[in-house]
Amino acid sequence: MFSREFEEARRDVWALRDAPPGADLIDEASIGDWRLAGLLWHPELGHGSDFDQCLLRRAEDIRRRLHGDGLTPISPLYVSSICQEQCVYCNYRSGNRGVEVVRLRLSQDALEREAGFLVGEKGVRLLELVYTGDPGLTSNDMARDISVVRRVLDAHGGGGVGVNGPSLSELDYRRLREAGADFAALWMETYDQGRYRRLHPGNTPKSDFGFRLDAYDRMFAAGFEWIGMGVLSGLADWRLDWAMLLRHEAALASRWGRRVAILGCPRLKPAAGALLRRSRFTPSDRQFRLALAVHSLFDPHCLPFINTRETWDLCLDLARGGGCLFTFNCATAPGGYTGAVAGAQFPSGSFDAPVARRRLKAEGFRFHSGVPFTSPFASARRP
Repeated sequence: MFSREFEEARRDVWALRDAPPGADLIDEASIGDWRLAGLLWHPELGHGSDFDQCLLRRAEDIRRRLHGDGLTPISPLYVSSICQEQCVYCNYRSGNRGVEVVRLRLSQDALEREAGFLVGEKGVRLLELVYTGDPGLTSNDMARDISVVRRVLDAHGGGGVGVNGPSLSELDYRRLREAGADFAALWMETYDQGRYRRLHPGNTPKSDFGFRLDAYDRMFAAGFEWIGMGVLSGLADWRLDWAMLLRHEAALASRWGRRVAILGCPRLKPAAGALLRRSRFTPSDRQFRLALAVHSLFDPHCLPFINTRETWDLCLDLARGGGCLFTFNCATAPGGYTGAVAGAQFPSGSFDAPVARRRLKAEGFRFHSGVPFTSPFASARRP
């Protein structure tokens, strides 16, 4: 479990920060070499220098050779906006008493309508079921939801479904996998333990930092081949968070012989009912692109989850070379696709699938359908 080596990992990252590697590592490092995170502290990073361009070009070239500008459309499907957590940056925190939020939980019929809209009308074949910290939902309920979405997908020729929600026990993750989930995802938010405690106050499940750290080990132990992890850039020092993310992924690969399939890359955006809306820690657009480029050198097989928190143009830049999940239609409220539901978890755009497909094809991208993941084993080599 990573919580047992967390302090050692943090010391490793601090040592890398204090003595970052030279630019030669861009070409010399192998897949899975987490020392690439040291490039985040290179003195020229983020200033528009030749170093930045070299890093971005190298990452794009590797992804293009591996993925051939291929993208996989994905859409989130929110199941509940009821939440017991107090995350200060989230509109769905339990302390928000009605600022642009309506609390509801989808029925099975409503869930089927939402899935039918995305799959049948919009042609999206990979869905992400998104759960809040809803105390009224169990893993059995989530398993039933997976079965509902799986039926909708099968009726339209197949596809994939994953879950993104609270950290669960190994038994709960196993139940979701057996119900037909293709992947499980969880964003660590931040690896800064002190900041984590202040951002997630109270005595709730999410306030347990160690339990969340170990969720990824439990996913693998439960039999998931494909897992997603990431940080919410802007909650704490973004360089330290991304470096710890690489260190954590390397530890998982060493322990399980598997790599992470999905890179969650949300960035802090102001939510109406949140207490924390902006932060001095939020990376600029350029810094954000460079962080993803470093991760692409670390593992170009891992698919960045490009999301509509960002502008269309930035999403295009992040997707260059391919090998990513690209969000099309996006509603962050339960029932937001087929009902007149007010509120949202956070501000986002929504790229309507038919229009987005045409625009992306014009940019030279091509599309995969359903489950796009390649070999989960950590021994893959850089192309």
